[in-house]
Formats: sequence, C-alpha cells, structure tokens
Amino acid sequence: MGSKVELEAFKNNICKLTGGAKAVLFNSGMNAIIQTILTLARAGDEIVVGANVRATAFKFFKFLLKDIGITANFVFSSDPLEFEAAVSPATRCIFIDLEGSMRPESVNIKKIAEVAHRAKIPLVVDNGGIPMDCINPFDFGADIAILDFSFLFADPSYSGGMVIERGKIDWRIFNVPLLKAGDSCCHGIRWAFDMSAEDSAIAFSWRLETVMKNIFDSNIEKNFANITTVNIDESIRNYKTRFENAKKIAEFLNSSDKIGWVEFPALKSSSSYEFFVDQKYCGAYISFAILSDKDDYDVKAKTLCDSLDIEKCHKKTYSNKTLINYYQGFGHASYKDEYYSNPDMSEDLFGMFRIFPGIENPDLIIKKLSDALDRI
Repeated sequence: MGSKVELEAFKNNICKLTGGAKAVLFNSGMNAIIQTILTLARAGDEIVVGANVRATAFKFFKFLLKDIGITANFVFSSDPLEFEAAVSPATRCIFIDLEGSMRPESVNIKKIAEVAHRAKIPLVVDNGGIPMDCINPFDFGADIAILDFSFLFADPSYSGGMVIERGKIDWRIFNVPLLKAGDSCCHGIRWAFDMSAEDSAIAFSWRLETVMKNIFDSNIEKNFANITTVNIDESIRNYKTRFENAKKIAEFLNSSDKIGWVEFPALKSSSSYEFFVDQKYCGAYISFAILSDKDDYDVKAKTLCDSLDIEKCHKKTYSNKTLINYYQGFGHASYKDEYYSNPDMSEDLFGMFRIFPGIENPDLIIKKLSDALDRI
C-alpha cells in the first residue's frame, strides 16, 4: 500500500517535472475537477468553460453547478475572443480541456491565459491523458493543471486525479473572494492573507487540500497504492507512440477518397494546426466521418463498423491497443437537444467515428481501415 511518504514523494516528483509549486491528489480525475471549481466559486459566481470538455464534466458544469447557484458560461474552445466576451465581474476562473471530448484540438492556451489574467482570474487546464512532459500548460501561462490517471496511464484500473498549482498568482489581488474572505469551513482563515508569503502564493492549493479534499475524499493512500509504483516514463513513452501512430493514421484517412473529413491538429488542414505548431501535442485520437450522401450514411457507416477488425468501445478512452467508436445512438446523442446548447456539439458530429490508436504497428491499423473502406 502506498504510504504517506511515498505519496509525498510522488507529488513532489510531479511538481519537479512540471514546475508546479504544490500538488493535491484525488480519487478520480472528475473529483479533481469538481473540487477545483468548488474551491474557487460559490453561489452567485460564474465560470467560463471551453465547451469541448468531456461528457461528465459538461454535465457537472451545465447542470449540477446551476443547482448550487454557480453559472457556467460555455464558449467555443478554439476562440479566445469568445472567452474574453464571456468574462464578467462575477467570473472566478476559465476552464479549458486540452484534448477535446469529441474532436482532438489544440486550444490557444497562451491567448486564453492572457484573457484570464487581464480579468485577474486563474486559468484552469484539464490535461486529461496528455502527459505534462508533452504539453505543460504552465509553459503557456496556465495557473492550475488537472491530470486524470486513468487516461494518463491508458488503464481504467489507475483511478485517480491530481491538481497542480503553478504558484505564480498573487491571490490577494485576484478576483476570487473565497480565498480572501474568512473561510467558515476552517476557523475563518483568509487563505490569501493569513499565511506566510510562500504559502499565500499557493492559497488555492491549501484550501483545496485542507477543506475540500478532507470533506470529499477518504482512504486516499489505498486508492493510490498502484499509482506510486507505476512507471511514469513508460506511460509517457507509450503516449508518444500512440500520438505518432495517430498522426500516421490521420494522414492515411485524410488522403482517402472514402472519407468526408478528418480532425487531428497535426494535419495542416486542421483548424487547430496553428496552435499545434506552437504547442506540439494534442489528444492522441482522431475524429472522422465517411463521405456519403445523408440518405445512405447510416448504411455505409454500419458497413464500415461491421467490416472493421478493430475492437469497439463506447466512450472516449485510451489503451495500448487500438480502439474505435461510432458516435450514433449512444453517449452524447442527447447533446442534440437544445436544452444542452453546447456550442461545440454541431450537427456534423453525429455519425462521427473516433479512433484511439494503441502502440501496435500503425501500418496494421491502416491496413484494417483500408480493407473496411474498400467494402463501402
């Protein structure tokens, strides 16, 4: 079982690798997201969210926050100007997802960080499954980063999350009243003012760890017994292999006359290519749709599904073996409802495929795709 000493060493190692000042562990990536937001915002406050977040996060922001009086304002993830227009005096943070839930994309972290800092609010970045060795949002001005270990290690048995604070904010002047007012959960302490200069720079992390984690989490040592012994270097190497495989597969799909569109930021045709050139990495999966008239799309898509000798999955996931899913009739389908009003969920996402390359030889996956495409 992971001891407290091992956990501290694990956290300190991550901080050393990323340039973070303090890290806090959680039982899941989603738990890390929830508690981050509740450390920064309370009833009457707002946050601005890049809409292409994972499905569970979208539901949390759209519905659960609303139930406790916090408003999430959604904007297109790829447009920094929309983030700026959505910020109000009640906004307490900006939240973005580096991978994208439905399409991989490279969001402009640097420009969005500038928007956040002009408003004196932090930029929170969900790295998801992208190792911070590949994209470190702190290098582009982000203030708080979140990791999800089930994605990072491409294995759902590694359930856990981490929140890392960069430690460069002066919380005394930032527009986050929860960190400046007396905290009724902790003897009235004013996190930004009543600590040493060194600790006040990570006032967010102290409230997150002292108040939120103690309320919501339990037996974290048991949960992280396997995390502390995992080979992080191997996980990073595997991610880089999956990413390089994704590039090769995306180039094949983009060259096929059977494919209608492909989204992968490393392609020059991608709307995110400009930001990819600067940031180098993105989510290691590909979104695409076959070329077909609307009337016979379902038939052709089903033929492709049935012909593909690639394991099917029903949600966004990473594995060291290649997986694929077909976005029709399950999962996010209810996002078509106007009640969700998610600006990143456009009509052309329905009937979309997502392929999550593993670490196999990509030529074998390309051969399987080519054989299946020949049948439609």
